Amino acid sequence: MDLVNIDEELEVSLKIEDNTPAPVIKFTAEAYLKMRQLVMSEDKEVGCHGLVRKEDNVYTIYDVLVYPQTVTGATVQTDTEKYTGWFVEQDIEHMRFQGHSHVNMSTSPSSVDVQYYSDLISNMNDYYIFFIMNKRGEYHLEFHDLINGISYDKLSYDIVLEDKDLDEWYHNNKELIEEYKPKVSEYKSWDYSKKKKKRGEIRIDDDDGIEYYRQMYLGGGWDEF
Repeated sequence: MDLVNIDEELEVSLKIEDNTPAPVIKFTAEAYLKMRQLVMSEDKEVGCHGLVRKEDNVYTIYDVLVYPQTVTGATVQTDTEKYTGWFVEQDIEHMRFQGHSHVNMSTSPSSVDVQYYSDLISNMNDYYIFFIMNKRGEYHLEFHDLINGISYDKLSYDIVLEDKDLDEWYHNNKELIEEYKPKVSEYKSWDYSKKKKKRGEIRIDDDDGIEYYRQMYLGGGWDEF
């Protein structure tokens, strides 16, 4: 199969039947942090598999697994014997994710990536998810619905924390966050002419006088006759 035909097979379907909802891709926080840590810690291209939980059209990647591999700045290669020995000990039933880093390069799949994707899904009969991420946080996410023969690329994803969507968590707590708005205090000048003293006696005529008395007389700022 040549690369042209492979590209055609992996194109996004623009005509999706009404009874085939588009996939919703999610990472648990732990799985996402593992993937991100792997990408940020390695200066070579590195690959991993992931375990996926399916509920209707929602696919949640809940764990990331690093497999035996030999890496360079732009390639990931596996030793068949070592990889097979590792693979048979994993939860194969839920292994429906392959991710790898592109270090500081674009996250567009290379011709080698496309060929690898085609080879991998040829052994599957339900679905598979492919993910590429670089150190800048850019990513490429595609999903292959092998039952309905539909492929999606340029998808987005959500991160869930303890089975809660982070976007939902944020919106539920957004009302607790208020923008600080400084209060403008009004300065009130006192009319000192309303203060009247008569031989050791203080007479208060109104509210202004009461406040003046409270501040000056009781506060010690005004000597009593």
